[in-house]
Amino acid sequence: MGDPNIKVNDLELLKQELVSLSGIPSSHLNIPEPSDAREQLVNININMAYEIAAYQSIFNEQTQLLVDRIANKIGFQEQLSNFVTVQLTPPTQLTLQLIEASLVSVGNIFSVFKDVPGVTLNPVSLLKRYVPYIDWEVMLKEGQILNMQNKVISSDQAAQMATQFSGQPNF
Repeated sequence: MGDPNIKVNDLELLKQELVSLSGIPSSHLNIPEPSDAREQLVNININMAYEIAAYQSIFNEQTQLLVDRIANKIGFQEQLSNFVTVQLTPPTQLTLQLIEASLVSVGNIFSVFKDVPGVTLNPVSLLKRYVPYIDWEVMLKEGQILNMQNKVISSDQAAQMATQFSGQPNF
């Protein structure tokens, strides 16, 4: 006989603790976890982002064609789409969730291959291949610029410290 004063929430927590101690994934026992619900929601959002992006792509393309036709009827000699872009903004939050999920997956893949002897992977190559929504060339250039700025700042700080201690620069 169990204690009737135990709350249902406490029993639920005990059940989750037993499942986690068993080493068997809760999905194999048909017991949903809160983290599973979050993962499912993220996957649904990612699928929705793909769908929205596909519809927006079609809509944006047709809108540009409409703008070009209107410009042609008005009397513009060149296509207006060469100078003006009319498009819908992609769903930012959904796109960020997609990028986050992709980066986590790529990170997991890289960490697995990093520990395999004889296998050498370039993490940037892996990111370029499996996270194509980011312009990696621009990101890498900006990272190099930031590294150079940090080196300049740290060498300037070192020169200031040397000047403060000796009264004159050491170089």
